[in-house]
Amino acid sequence: MLSAVKHLHEHGIVHRDLKPENFLMNDVSEESEVKLIDFGLSKRFSNKDSIEKMKTVVGTPYYVAPEVLKGNYDTMCDVWSLGVMLFVFLCGYPPFEGDNNKEIFKNVVKQELEFDPIDWDSVSAEAKDLVTKMLTKDPVKRISAEDCAKHAWFKKLHSYDDHETEKKKVLKRIKEFRLPQRLQIETITFLVNSIENQDDFDLPTLKNAFRALDTDNSGTLSMTEIKEAMMELKVPEEELAVIFQNVDLNHDGEINYTEFLAVTVDRRKALAHANLMFAFHHFDVDNTGFITKDNLIECFKREGKHLGDVEINEMFKEVHPEKAGQISQAEFENYMNQLLWQ
Repeated sequence: MLSAVKHLHEHGIVHRDLKPENFLMNDVSEESEVKLIDFGLSKRFSNKDSIEKMKTVVGTPYYVAPEVLKGNYDTMCDVWSLGVMLFVFLCGYPPFEGDNNKEIFKNVVKQELEFDPIDWDSVSAEAKDLVTKMLTKDPVKRISAEDCAKHAWFKKLHSYDDHETEKKKVLKRIKEFRLPQRLQIETITFLVNSIENQDDFDLPTLKNAFRALDTDNSGTLSMTEIKEAMMELKVPEEELAVIFQNVDLNHDGEINYTEFLAVTVDRRKALAHANLMFAFHHFDVDNTGFITKDNLIECFKREGKHLGDVEINEMFKEVHPEKAGQISQAEFENYMNQLLWQ
């Protein structure tokens, strides 16, 4: 949940209505992926100089931050809402209650945070420290989502020693990764983000490996983390920069979770016939039986990627250099299966 909010803030989005109802479980297992939904009140912001302030009073009673009620707030309102949720998870009731919304809002703004010994004596000092920092009324003094992820409570709570075998297998895939062509990597990225049955791609295993590698709980992998992990495989120093550059698909200096999955997923499972047909029909937006340039432009636009004619033409040349204009289902499948020979 925290990783999702941190990811939003890093990409210039504030949710503004975080509450338990807006987090869904992918399945009923304890290891299920948690997904954040309902972006109806979310807003893009710019932080080139300083994070801009928002004025509109939005949110849900119990979870709304005090500065939102005052009509002058920024991304830190999301951290407050997560802090309220964490408080509820740990003791079973919200930190600021009331018989009606007016009373709740008054207590959110003015009431001091308290930990009732009856409910909180069994909770660790680290957990209470994190809750306190997330529910600091002054947003300037409140802990950020990024710093929350690095808090001592998470380091104490999580131990990934049981996932060493998974981590080593994944590191081997990273080391042996060879950069695919653009449309191939876009297809795999689409599949790992869209497939419903996670077991088909071993996603639970990959998730555990990612967490083991993400030693600072930042939600991304840095060059330092990859370097430390690769020491176990005795990878020469001069090769590390090349490996990292290959895996950092969007070249932003870190490896996000989607990039990690695209690189480490079992290709034989990912490129099964049913999955490739699913991907083909995703790109064939007008259902003509062919992928056209306009189809790709539309697909990438939906994902927030605005590709020019040169980039689109290059993708078509990857499939068949001497022919351009459209890609048939058979051509697409043959093109993707080239990855199995690398």
